[in-house]
Amino acid sequence: MRQAAHGGPVNILALSGGGSGGAFGAGALAGMTRGHQRPDFQLVTGVSAGALIAPFAFLGSSWDSALQDAFGGERSYLIHSPKASFLARLVFPSGLGSHGRLYELVDHFVTPQMVADVAAETSKGRRLIIATTDLDKQETVLWDMGAIAAYVGAAARQLFRDVLIASASVPGMFPPVIIHVSDGVHAYDELHVDGSVTTPFFITRLVADVVSTSLDQLNGSNVYVIVNSQLASPPHESSLETIELLGRSF
Repeated sequence: MRQAAHGGPVNILALSGGGSGGAFGAGALAGMTRGHQRPDFQLVTGVSAGALIAPFAFLGSSWDSALQDAFGGERSYLIHSPKASFLARLVFPSGLGSHGRLYELVDHFVTPQMVADVAAETSKGRRLIIATTDLDKQETVLWDMGAIAAYVGAAARQLFRDVLIASASVPGMFPPVIIHVSDGVHAYDELHVDGSVTTPFFITRLVADVVSTSLDQLNGSNVYVIVNSQLASPPHESSLETIELLGRSF
């Protein structure tokens, strides 16, 4: 990553979860671009809603229009509705427990071009890391999205897409995403859900096991953290409707 920074400080961006608050992260990145304050990030990490933003952030300001389209354009109906919580926006009319709208959103924007561009940027020493939660082990799992993208083809795009969907799949609202994995000898299935179940966001400690860069080489890095939610929730009288109760619980 130091080489990708051309000898300068490594710029690290961590994107948290936050449901529909992801619109804040999308706007923050666009604002940094317009204000000429946005650096090239050598390491981008994302969890939950932050995972959906992360590929766009990783690929740079040239992808801002697509990012804004996802959270504020004609397809934003998939995640925005004035009469429903974020969780309800994603599942209705598909029904409780369906990935329908979330799948549609991710499948539309995770194009072969996006996957190819992530692979190309990764070859320069940059890294895009997404977190999910292994439901069986109750552990955070980090996915090197550039390594996935480098496989090329439909299988790479499918896994890339599935990891993003898994990272944003809130337990109780969405079924776990089944991800097919192999240890080189045996092939088996794992169940993955929202990465924010086990980590709200992550920077270097967890990444050290994935990225072949010692933490010493990251001394002097610039770390940017975008929290896509309120740091403290104001009092709010909750209804007894299931959807709202679940929404207030995450």
